Amino acid sequence: MKRILLIALSLFVYTSSCFSADKSSQADYPLGVFHFDLGRLAEDEAGQIRALKSIGYSGLVLDLTRPKGLSSLERYQAAIEDDPFEVYAGYVSFHMDRDIDAQSAHLDKVIQGLKRSNAKFWLTLYARQSKSKPSREQIVDVLRSAADRAKAAGVELIIYPHDTSLMESAEEAIPYLEEVQN
Repeated sequence: MKRILLIALSLFVYTSSCFSADKSSQADYPLGVFHFDLGRLAEDEAGQIRALKSIGYSGLVLDLTRPKGLSSLERYQAAIEDDPFEVYAGYVSFHMDRDIDAQSAHLDKVIQGLKRSNAKFWLTLYARQSKSKPSREQIVDVLRSAADRAKAAGVELIIYPHDTSLMESAEEAIPYLEEVQN
C-alpha cells in the first residue's frame, strides 16, 4: 500500500508541477514525458519534439544530474525556441556521499539552464546505504544552499522524494522543507 501511495504521490507531484495557470496557449491538460531514450523517436531534438507533439505530449522533464544533461537541455532549448512545447523541469540526483562542492557547482549551472526555460528544479538526495547516513544538519545545509541559489535565479526548487533516496515520501520531506524555509 505504501508503494502505491508513493507512486500516486509522485505522479501527482509531476502532473501538478506541469500545470501553469499563466499560459493560456497551453493545452487544458498538459502531458509531459521523462527524457528516457527519446533517440528512438528521431535523431535530433527537433524531430523528437515533433514526434512527441504528434502523440499528445506538450513538454518534457530532463535528467540533469551529469554535465551531458546540460548539453541535452541546451539542444532542446534551441529546438524549442518559440514552440509551445516546454521543458517542464530538470532533476538532479545529488549524492551526499560524493564531492558536495563539485555537485553544488553543477547545481548552479543547472539552475541557470532551467531559468532559461522557466522550468522547475527537482532535487533528490541520495547516500549509499553502505556508508553512514548524512546528518540532518548536512541535509538541511545542502537543501538550504540549493534553495537560496534557485530563489536568487527565480527558479522554483522542488524537493523530490524518490524510492531509495534519503526522503522516500512527501511525509519524510515536509520536515526538511519546513526547516529550510525558516
